[in-house]
Amino acid sequence: MEITSDGKSGYNVKMDDEETTLRLVRLNGLLLGDWRSSDKSGLPVHMFLTIQMEQDEMHVSFLGSDWLEEKIQALGWPRYEKLDDGGILLTASSEELRRDLVPYFYDERAIQDEVTLQRVTD
Repeated sequence: MEITSDGKSGYNVKMDDEETTLRLVRLNGLLLGDWRSSDKSGLPVHMFLTIQMEQDEMHVSFLGSDWLEEKIQALGWPRYEKLDDGGILLTASSEELRRDLVPYFYDERAIQDEVTLQRVTD
């Protein structure tokens, strides 16, 4: 994985032959990321994550557990559509997502995967 500044407010992320973007924001002491890629249809797909930096390591936790999916379906918000594969597609506005999802970043049950990346230099 190669992460480089886009010269604006985010980062370009390259993994194998796929290129994605990462936008960061700090809210209530958390560093949050919006990792955006395109699926096969060309539609943007967003993955939300928390990031913790420690010297040459970056700890990334992805929002999106089965518990969170069940919670969203039970509450009926943020707005979503049920997918054929059983998953959900959030269709809420950016404002709604910030308001409704940010509190879940503080709940460990909402985290699906945690990954640690190690800095590699040439």
